[in-house]
Amino acid sequence: MIPITNSNLPVLANEHFEAIKIHLKNLRTKYTYNDINNWFRANGPNLSFKEVILADMKELPRIKNAYHGIPISDEIKYIRDNLYSDYFANSSKYLIDTEYNAAKLVQKLGIMVCPYCNRNYINNVTYSNRGLKRTSQMDHYYSKEKYPFLAMSFYNLVPSCPSCNHIKSNKRIYFSPYDTRFKSRELLHFNFKIKSIDFIHDASQLEITLTALNKRINSNINTLRLNSQYKIHKDIVQELFKNKIIYTETKLKEIHRDFNGLFTNEEDMKRTLFGNYLSENDLHKRPLSKLISDIYNTID
Repeated sequence: MIPITNSNLPVLANEHFEAIKIHLKNLRTKYTYNDINNWFRANGPNLSFKEVILADMKELPRIKNAYHGIPISDEIKYIRDNLYSDYFANSSKYLIDTEYNAAKLVQKLGIMVCPYCNRNYINNVTYSNRGLKRTSQMDHYYSKEKYPFLAMSFYNLVPSCPSCNHIKSNKRIYFSPYDTRFKSRELLHFNFKIKSIDFIHDASQLEITLTALNKRINSNINTLRLNSQYKIHKDIVQELFKNKIIYTETKLKEIHRDFNGLFTNEEDMKRTLFGNYLSENDLHKRPLSKLISDIYNTID
């Protein structure tokens, strides 16, 4: 799992809320902002709708527990079935749409790769003169079916690839990508096992392993079937072995010297030669970067 560490998250969350508020002021909506806000005020811990929308990963569990079990009113169903499904998700078919929507949120977040698996791109794509369309899906960290009052909460909306969204479905996992208490290197680690010396020519003689460094991340690993998803990438690990043999530290120094000015720094050079980002801060930019970074740092 790759944490979402965009420094503008509080700003984007507030823009998200303001867009919802503006939409609800539209006379075409069945329920007004005040209708929904009054429901939250009258039930549970007397929170405002704004507090529910902006609640971060520390507050979301408390709100989830406080309102869970309270009979769901039509106003709350409207959050899930209309605000989310009709306005936010379905209206994002093309980014040329003028209203705020899921595609625009993904673009503002700057997330290029699924934060759950780090295997698939989730960037928006161009459709001729109709603008951009998102390839991502929005996962609800807390299920919108079970907790419809959180269906539009900013930090409950996780851009993900269709595969992970389908696999996770309504299941619970412990860590959210918005939970930035831990870095990726503190949660899990990829390694490998060599079955035979022939692995350098036969990738099937390699086995990719994934270790939980925090026992609670096991819920993510198991629910998202990450071990199963990654077992097909043995050829990537094999190529990395070959590149490490070719590009020894001595060779890297020679390349850096002979092509001075071609690379902005050593990290840029290694990214070019080894085919991916290796720094913790860049893992969100390209698929399989976590796998390659971990294996790169493991191979002697």
